[in-house]
Amino acid sequence: MNALKIEIVDNPSLAPNYNRDELDTRAATIDKCIIVGKGTVEGNPTVDFHIFAEDGSKFVAMLTGNLVKSLAATIEGFEQRGKA
Repeated sequence: MNALKIEIVDNPSLAPNYNRDELDTRAATIDKCIIVGKGTVEGNPTVDFHIFAEDGSKFVAMLTGNLVKSLAATIEGFEQRGKA
């Protein structure tokens, strides 16, 4: 997948209210991120997020470097919009 829908809201009251009956919403901490230089089939970077939940569960979420850059650019644009 090379596309991601990004939604921007101005404050927490406008963000989705994730119901515990619909999603697994355990509190968790990102322990570390590992940047893998040639993580994709095409040889592009990825970022592996090591996540640990309060109950001891462990997860890994992998994002492509391009996705991380896209999110960072979107955040930068949102911050600049607020300064204009």
